[in-house]
Formats: sequence, structure tokens, C-alpha cells
Amino acid sequence: APGAELGFCGPATSLQMIQCVNDLADPTKFGADIVVDDLGFILEPYFEDGPVAQAVAGVLSTVIYASSAGNSAQTHYQGDFLGTNVLGFQDSGPPVRPLPEHNFGNAAGGASDPTMDILLLPGITTIILQWNDAFGEAGNDYDLLILNEAEDTVLFASADTQDGDDDPIENLGLINIGVVPVRVKIAVAKFSGEERFLKLFLFSSGLVEEYSVPEGSIFGHPAVPGVLAVAAINANDPGNDTIEGFSSRGPVEILFPSPETRLKPDVTAVDGVSVTGAGGFPSPFFGTSAAAPHVAGVAAL
Repeated sequence: APGAELGFCGPATSLQMIQCVNDLADPTKFGADIVVDDLGFILEPYFEDGPVAQAVAGVLSTVIYASSAGNSAQTHYQGDFLGTNVLGFQDSGPPVRPLPEHNFGNAAGGASDPTMDILLLPGITTIILQWNDAFGEAGNDYDLLILNEAEDTVLFASADTQDGDDDPIENLGLINIGVVPVRVKIAVAKFSGEERFLKLFLFSSGLVEEYSVPEGSIFGHPAVPGVLAVAAINANDPGNDTIEGFSSRGPVEILFPSPETRLKPDVTAVDGVSVTGAGGFPSPFFGTSAAAPHVAGVAAL
């Protein structure tokens, strides 16, 4: 886009992201016509528009906004809680306290299975669980457990209290310091309250080996109406018509302040493209992070 003026802002937190969005769009500062990003803030709400989504929505009257849809289609799960009394948990050692746990197998229409198999690759894996209570109002108390492969020991647990004025979220960060993958199991226990709709993501170095649900794997500001949520198709795909397996899917179900279904993604563009390698990025470069800038570039032209 000859003559286009380029601006850049590199936020590391959601608060910085909000400032960046406002500064880029503000005509007294940069005054962008087009904004593109590939950032996801994994602790933002999944069933409502959080602060980042609200900030992006606030600039759509003056800018074209493109955002990567995300790469979570194969590392996402969602479904109604279906309880079964199989295990309990304590912070370490064998499970001792019986609690209803989500039956992933029955929920998928198969045999009873209260755990989801995941593979931890070398590096850091972040696991986020949310359920459909409003942020700041959660009174249904769920816990996130990581068990060993034999399912006889709880290795880690995120068990914050939700008693009416809390956020409906549990999260764990796991580090595989070895050089080979490690298989563990995820369990979701209902400590108290009503059965809710669950949503679970793995980010970074974790792979879901069973029960992944591609649908509904777009969240945050790409889910905002008017934002161009960009999915990815490999540039070498023979018909340029097969979405990448990891490219996040919709629809997006927003429940607060009122229910609505948002049809996402909005558009696809290519990945598997040549990049300069600046910043240590591999070439060819894959992911919706590669696809979104093409949409911004076309918009600029």
C-alpha cells in the first residue's frame, strides 16, 4: 500500500492492549484507518465481552479492525457438565474426597470416562477452565484437576472459591522441563452449586488427545461484531478452500448481559507464507497470526 503510514504498539498485558487500541485509533495520536493484531488474552471472559473486547468495540466506528481468529480448534473443549462420582481430590497424593466430576466420555456419547487425556510437550502449557456464570457473580464452584496417567494421584489442582461474587475461572500453568512429552489427565470437579456449561482451553505446549471440540473456539475481541476475525488456509492448499485444522471455529455464544450467537470467523486468508525471520519467526510462517495481516494489507490497498 504505497505511501501508507505505519504504526506499531506492543502490549504485554490486557491493560496495555486497551491503551494501544485507543492510541492507534485516536486521531490526535496516530489516527489509524486499519488496525490488525494477533493477540489473545486468555484470562478474558469467554461468555461475555471483557475489557479488551469492549475497548476494541469502542473504536470500530473509525477503523477497520482485523484480528486473528486463534489457533485453538484442536485444543478446546466445551459441553454441559455431566456429573459422575468417580474421583475426589486433595492437593497431592491419592484422591480422597468424593466430588461429582465431569464425565467427558458420556458427554461425547461414549463410554464413561471422567478425564481428558492431554500431552504436555516440552515447555509451558496453560490450561484455562471457565463456565457460564457472569464475571464477578459466580456462585457455582468448579475445580480444575491434573491427574497422573494412571489416574490414581492428583498432581495439581486449581480450586479457588466461587461463592457468589467471584469470577468463573480456574487456571493452571504446567512446565515440562524434560525433552519428551508427558501424558496427564484433566478432570473437572463440581465442588458446589448447579451444573453449568464448561469451556476449556489449552495454550502453548499442550495437545488434547481426546474429546476436543473445534466449534466455539474463538473468544475475546475477535468475537466482537464488526471485528474481522481471520481464519487460516494454507497457501499451498490445492483449492485454497480447506481451513487449517488448528484454525479456531465459531460460532461464539455470548450469554451476558443477554444471550446472542455470533457467527465467526468472518473471513479467511493464507498462512504458510514467507516472512523475513525478524524476531526469530520461522519461514514459512503458519497460523492465523500469518493470515490476519493479509486482510489488513488488502484493506489498505
